[in-house]
Amino acid sequence: MSTTGPKEVLQLDDDSGILARTLHILRVVTQSAEPLANRDLAAITGIPKATVSRITTRLLQAGLLRQVRHTELFALGAGVLELSRAFLDKIDVRAEFRRVVPPIVEEIGGAAHIGIRDRFDMVLLDTVQPRAATLTTRLRAGSRLSLATSAIGRAYLCALTEEERQAQCQTLVRHDQAKAGELAQQLQRAATELQTTGFCNSFGEWYPDIHAVATYLLAPDGDIYAISCGGPASRLPASYLSEQAIPRLRDVVRAICAETGAISAFT
Repeated sequence: MSTTGPKEVLQLDDDSGILARTLHILRVVTQSAEPLANRDLAAITGIPKATVSRITTRLLQAGLLRQVRHTELFALGAGVLELSRAFLDKIDVRAEFRRVVPPIVEEIGGAAHIGIRDRFDMVLLDTVQPRAATLTTRLRAGSRLSLATSAIGRAYLCALTEEERQAQCQTLVRHDQAKAGELAQQLQRAATELQTTGFCNSFGEWYPDIHAVATYLLAPDGDIYAISCGGPASRLPASYLSEQAIPRLRDVVRAICAETGAISAFT
């Protein structure tokens, strides 16, 4: 069994409480591509194995972990579905996204995503793929995209106040998620694009050969969401996204805002 952990591993101080350690272990299991044993979790997190064993026992009892039959390996339990469903069902912006986006993605030929920030990434709440196309992207609900290099991440950062954006950028640089000079330049460009068109872009910067455009929504409760549309560069060249897709995506965003009371970059 490999003990290779998620790309980002939170380092906990010795005086961290049991809650922080429990959440850290749950996050590691969530991000792992394969089930993990207590010894794997201890190696990845640096938490003593005896403590890990007590935590996984509690998570099993709560239904948040399950033990793979006839092994000592742990994976996510069905209990997380209740938590995630309760979270998603309370997001009006997501529900409206699901209602208005499908016809537009069929017309554009690219996948649409809605996401929120989680630490150094954007996490997708939902995604809609065009039915008529073959595989457009491998992204789905729960996928993570870089705040610094993805269009959806840049849209989120541009929605922040100047003070909030500066603090977030400092955090990204401090944790080696971005280079200060490049990040400042990229965000300045994104901010200019948003002011001009209501959308910013990432053409091959988050992932080679993937093009995307994105904008943000500020919900009535103050939460910030970002919406993007993209796919393979061969199908969605920059000129097509800028000239053809963005006008249709504006219609989507306006419809979501009208129904939910959210505010966008251009409403």
